[in-house]
Amino acid sequence: MGSSYTDYNTIVLLEIVGKPIWWIFLFLIPCINIVFVVWTYNLLSKSFGQSEGFTVGLLLLSFIFVPILGFGNYKYLGPAGAQQFSPYGNDPYNNFPNNPPQV
Repeated sequence: MGSSYTDYNTIVLLEIVGKPIWWIFLFLIPCINIVFVVWTYNLLSKSFGQSEGFTVGLLLLSFIFVPILGFGNYKYLGPAGAQQFSPYGNDPYNNFPNNPPQV
């Protein structure tokens, strides 16, 4: 019963970054979990429109940077910041005025 808060916290974190809940099992595998924790924190910073520098802050000083995300003026952009990209894709050669999106 005591770990239910931690489990729920991880589930909510995975929903924020847009990853499936079965990733919890990847956090339990030694050595693999380091990669996935770093990846999840990077996706968390991207979900709020921040750079990789903020990811480093989340990893090293999470007790400072997580409240900055929670209480600061940062806007949630969707899973991994999906809305910060162009709605027409990430292709740099796809310029909308000359090349309308295909439906």
